[in-house]
Amino acid sequence: MKEVRVFGARPFPEESITRPCNYFLALIFDKAAEGRKEEGEMKGGNGREEDGVRRAREWLESVKCLAEKEGTHEYLAIAGLRFVRTERARFVCSLCVPRSVTDSEGKWSRGAMATLMDDMCALAVMSYDLPTPISVEYSISYFSEVAAKEEVEIESRALKHKGKLSAVVVDIRKKGTLEAVALGRQWMSMPRHLGARLRNRGSGYAGG
Repeated sequence: MKEVRVFGARPFPEESITRPCNYFLALIFDKAAEGRKEEGEMKGGNGREEDGVRRAREWLESVKCLAEKEGTHEYLAIAGLRFVRTERARFVCSLCVPRSVTDSEGKWSRGAMATLMDDMCALAVMSYDLPTPISVEYSISYFSEVAAKEEVEIESRALKHKGKLSAVVVDIRKKGTLEAVALGRQWMSMPRHLGARLRNRGSGYAGG
């Protein structure tokens, strides 16, 4: 098992796949969401939860589109990702690992894996109808390797909220055997101006 810890930066334990920080994309997406915010504020219960989950899914699709357009490695890391189950605080996806994200030995690159896990963590936080979060602390434990064309299942869960920080875990297992591949633990931060609003929402988080 190998564990990698990153503080105050995006996680890139291996250099084969790297990801540019999509801060401009986050700003554009969050600004567009403002146009629908008043409608979302008027909804309660399940309506609001559904809005948050929908917007999180839209965000991931926007990441895919921008990365593909710019020709970056971001698209390679998340291309082929399929939603299996989506709900507030929890996203489950599956992926058949493409050869384009494997290393020289034909194994799933840890850099590509870390990029995908980072996006999955963001989805769980954004499902609370929140803007794109920023990674603050990230640790990944690697347990086993995955070859090209093997299928895996990825699950991310928002566990705890404290101030402007959200604790998220993401787990990758081989589909069928359920063999553990990697486990990520992450703290993500919200934009500073949202601190007061998030304190009022704290009770909505699992374990909060």
